[in-house]
Amino acid sequence: MYLFRLIRWPNLVIVLLTQYLLYRYVLVTQLESANFSPTLNMLDFCALTLATLFTAAAGYVINDIYDQVIDALNKPERMIVGKHLSEKAAYRWYIGFMLAGLLCINWLNTRTGAWFWLPGYILANLMMYWYSRSWKKKILIGNFVVALFCALVAVVVVVGESGYWPDLMQEAPVPYINIIGTFTAYTTFAFLSTMYREIVKDMEDVYGDEVDNCRTLPIVFGIKKSKTIAAFFAISLLLTTIFGAYLLYITGRFVQLGYILVGVVIPIKISLLLLGKAQSVREFHQLSTLTKLIMLGGILYLLLEVWVG
Repeated sequence: MYLFRLIRWPNLVIVLLTQYLLYRYVLVTQLESANFSPTLNMLDFCALTLATLFTAAAGYVINDIYDQVIDALNKPERMIVGKHLSEKAAYRWYIGFMLAGLLCINWLNTRTGAWFWLPGYILANLMMYWYSRSWKKKILIGNFVVALFCALVAVVVVVGESGYWPDLMQEAPVPYINIIGTFTAYTTFAFLSTMYREIVKDMEDVYGDEVDNCRTLPIVFGIKKSKTIAAFFAISLLLTTIFGAYLLYITGRFVQLGYILVGVVIPIKISLLLLGKAQSVREFHQLSTLTKLIMLGGILYLLLEVWVG
């Protein structure tokens, strides 16, 4: 039970759902409409998704190993490593998850012959390690790395099909635009929403971060300036989403438009109001929860697209 909490299983389910929907109902559907066969079959895709999940799980474990001091102050009731699981056992799980992911990537390399999977996997795990050890304590660097990883959840799905792009762009421009447009939208949404939430979380966790000598945005510049920067990402996210809503409007997709307005645009506006008023740890925690729901709302939009067709 504690292990599932340690690896944030709901987040892993969201990663799995996101990659599957993007692969099956965007990438494969559009390629098949242009009479192209995907480079990655379902078995290869499963190996890629498992490698992604194992990387994320390893990242959560190593992050909690290095966060023991901070977690003891900021969220003692949710602390796993050092309380319910020893540091030594946590390191075993960390290494085990990395090795399991490596097996999946080796399978992918063998099946596809592509050169980039193995170095990409190694680089991702190295970045996750240095994030947990050092980067998360630096102003905006840690926020950027987490946002980048969230964006890459979508990007890696199309990396394996990159050899098709020149031919697809020339022979079937509409499916090409649909693929690139959808993945660009999801990548942008994931990056901006994650940057917003990470800065809000830094404001929520400022007490424990100070004790652990972190140099996060609110510690260096204060809460007021941190709110301004968080608002920048929130407004960027809002404008991007409104632009997407406009595209839905002009193409007559009114069910999707209604969902975006109610499920994403309005919550972002509410979060901006809460951001301006937030002062206490409790208020920042509520705002952090709302930003997570906004992220989930954007991801679940793809389910609506599949259902509406």
